[in-house]
Amino acid sequence: MISNLWDTDPIYVSNMKLKQILVLAGNGNLYQETTSQELRQFLAKIDLPTMSKYIEDALSSNKDDKFDERGYVLQDIVNEMGSRLGYRVTNGLYRGKRNNENGFDGLWRCPDESCIIMESKTSDAYTLDLEAIVGYREELIETRAIERRNSSILIVLGRADRGTFPSLIRGSNYSQNIRIISTRASFDLLKIYDCNPTQMIQGQIMELLKPHDFMWLDNLVELVFPQADGGIPDFDGSADRGIVDSAVGSNQDIVIPELPDRSLKVGKFIRTAMQQLSSSGYMFTESQIEKLCDKAWSKKTFHTNWPFMKRKQADGETQLRDANGRMRYWVDSFVFGDVEVYVTKELFQESGSMECFIEWYERLRGGED
Repeated sequence: MISNLWDTDPIYVSNMKLKQILVLAGNGNLYQETTSQELRQFLAKIDLPTMSKYIEDALSSNKDDKFDERGYVLQDIVNEMGSRLGYRVTNGLYRGKRNNENGFDGLWRCPDESCIIMESKTSDAYTLDLEAIVGYREELIETRAIERRNSSILIVLGRADRGTFPSLIRGSNYSQNIRIISTRASFDLLKIYDCNPTQMIQGQIMELLKPHDFMWLDNLVELVFPQADGGIPDFDGSADRGIVDSAVGSNQDIVIPELPDRSLKVGKFIRTAMQQLSSSGYMFTESQIEKLCDKAWSKKTFHTNWPFMKRKQADGETQLRDANGRMRYWVDSFVFGDVEVYVTKELFQESGSMECFIEWYERLRGGED
């Protein structure tokens, strides 16, 4: 199974083209249930940098990247994004109605039981069958699968010039129940939530994807700044200045140790270096910690598919494992000032992680972020 290949060699798989992934899923035919199940299980495992790459593959205008089913694979990717945002997702059909089944691309249920009927399109270059999409919602309402009062339609567009579809929807009778977002903006929302997976952020994103009337701007302020009363600074701007400028600690008198023996294997080398750095009393700034805990930044900086660091939380060892129970972080934690973190063990010589770490560490010794 393609998902097993991800478990054994995620770096290799992340460099594959999307159409290669489909070939390895089941028998490569998405209309076969085993193939679609394998593909969806695989998409549930991949990291965000790989998902971003596959989105680009699905939307690429390069003829070498194109394949007939890419719109359907994109549909599954969008549904996976919905699932990671916290929706309970029901995957839809790949093409219209079949055997009297509802033809929606995805049905997303919020924790408050409101629902979104998701329609995925690679571009707005084709005619939008608005009546059919509205019909999917009406059918679900008639069968009492959803309620009219708290359901809406979300059209997720891969490539759009913001002209054709919005104009069509504005001129219809359904504009109050339909919203449009690009695939890229949807992915940006997922990145925001992934970096700060709080209930507040999740609620803001889910509200954002619902239809709202923003003629009365108080509603928009409440949506974007739900805790504005507590975050508004005094007239001199002093209330939040300390948060913006403060570091986790000061390194004024700290001497960053030299790197350990470079003949050590990559895991032992990086682990020893981080232990020595922690023992020196070094303290990262808050912005440095945020970068080191970011998946995309870690992939770019250390060539790893996991955030280089994770802040230690109350759930202990469970946060060291992936969804399948595999250990992805060293059990021993590292302390930097008031922050205690775990460091990923998913660092490999063949991917260049050791050289990348050395470059980062030397920049740190030179006073760079």
